[in-house]
Amino acid sequence: MRHLKSLFIFIILAVSACTESNENSNEKVPILPDYSIEIERNLNNYAANLSLSTEKNIFDPVVTKEGKGNYIIEFQTSDPNLMIQDADKDPQAYDRNNAMNYAWEIKFCSPELKSIISNYNITMIKGYILDIKQKFSSKFLARQAIAWCNGSTAKTTELMDKEIQGNLNNLQRNVEGLNSLKH
Repeated sequence: MRHLKSLFIFIILAVSACTESNENSNEKVPILPDYSIEIERNLNNYAANLSLSTEKNIFDPVVTKEGKGNYIIEFQTSDPNLMIQDADKDPQAYDRNNAMNYAWEIKFCSPELKSIISNYNITMIKGYILDIKQKFSSKFLARQAIAWCNGSTAKTTELMDKEIQGNLNNLQRNVEGLNSLKH
């Protein structure tokens, strides 16, 4: 019981020491730097360069912050080659739409963007291509292509596909090895 009282007094003293006001102290509390302005400047530069690299097929990039550690970069387009085709009317449109989105993801999630993500510990950056004709309608309807560049892995779909294919090849070799043991 005596040890319990001593422990109780120690806890009270420790808590009161931690919660005492530091009004008389000249110590300054360190403030963590806010990199949001620097991040947005880098993302705006990245988006402008990406727009120029497409010979302005995409233009007017807008960078916005979406929650903690997430950003969106929206581009406008009027290029008919970048518009989603109606898969109900054209059976090949589904494959074409997927190929276009895949190409956009590869272009958007470049090593330069991955470097920005890594340098600032960003969780994710989404890149949308919007149909300029639907600019004032729903953004959901205006979206022609969507790319995600994930900060935790910063892998493109192409790299993930190669990794998956490699794993499938290894699995197939293992199955073949097991089958040869049966005979």
